[in-house]
Amino acid sequence: NAADKLDYWITAGKTPAQIERQYADCVGKVPMMPEYGLGFWQCKLRYYNQQQVLDVAKEYKDRGIPLDVLVIDYYHWPHCGDWRFEEEFFPEPKKMVDTLHEWGIETMVSVWPQVEWGSENFEEMKQQGLLVKQSAGVDAQMIFHGNNVFMDATNPRTRQYVWEKCKKNYADLGIRTFWLDEAEPEFTTYDFENYRYFAGPVAEVGNIYPREYARLFYEGHGAAGYCEPGALCLGRQSAVRCPGVVRRYLVQL
Repeated sequence: NAADKLDYWITAGKTPAQIERQYADCVGKVPMMPEYGLGFWQCKLRYYNQQQVLDVAKEYKDRGIPLDVLVIDYYHWPHCGDWRFEEEFFPEPKKMVDTLHEWGIETMVSVWPQVEWGSENFEEMKQQGLLVKQSAGVDAQMIFHGNNVFMDATNPRTRQYVWEKCKKNYADLGIRTFWLDEAEPEFTTYDFENYRYFAGPVAEVGNIYPREYARLFYEGHGAAGYCEPGALCLGRQSAVRCPGVVRRYLVQL
């Protein structure tokens, strides 16, 4: 009811395959997944330190079981919004990533869009207007391991800021695959009329957040020259692969 208008696009065909082809002609053709993306992925909730990651990977290697991707899930960071490994538990992340590469394993890290009040980046992002705003109430949009506010992925300055952190702390270590989790984003209370993005009121434009979240990494990869075949981002709603365009979702979860 909040949208000013709705646009409908209709296509018809005699078979589902024909309809799918016509739909793809309109929105874009899906790029091929990198070969490792079609292989075996290992993930659990969660690997809490560097040694555990290497021990699990080595067990696969020693048993001769091919492993293509190892996912390092959430809270490998000190606080949501730090976008980096916590030094106490991951003292040499570059060495860890290099070792996994030597064993033929891609490292994927989970990225969350929340910025916890205690994050080293919270005050700077708040002062620069890089966070989702709300009209009333306590400035806590998700309560999970503390009070969190979401980074505003619809703001170009936010996308640049967050990518610079992820580039320095992940991509420059050799990590080219990212799990963009919490992509809805997951407000603790879905009072959409209370929240506002840079792009407009959430009640009107809220559904574009996952796309702009993926766009952050697409633009960042491209600007850094990382969009070589094989770079992959998996989102909780979709996966976007360089050098495809952001509108092309490979996997609908």
